[in-house]
Amino acid sequence: MTAVAFAALSAFGAVARWQLTRLNTRTWAGGTLAANLGASFVLGLLATASTTTLTVLGIGLLGSYSTFSTVMRETIDIADAATWGRALGYLVATLALGLGAVLVGLELGGY
Repeated sequence: MTAVAFAALSAFGAVARWQLTRLNTRTWAGGTLAANLGASFVLGLLATASTTTLTVLGIGLLGSYSTFSTVMRETIDIADAATWGRALGYLVATLALGLGAVLVGLELGGY
């Protein structure tokens, strides 16, 4: 049952991220940043959950919803469309805000 839930939520997370990105008409990066921050926050909330819950929700759902490879691709896209300075700013903001979201989630999740 865990494998079925994992597969279903992985598929849902990937489609949800794609839809969020499509909603952001200005840049792809904005949708990915929103997905990464939301996923980081929820992962922090789940820090004290069971191993099964962390596997299914943390790796399955959130892992497919926010992906590092997408951030890297978008960093290169920003550099190509704008400047390397703007691309570096996006990357630093993604990492710093993502870490902050995890820390807030940990605190609110009672970790």
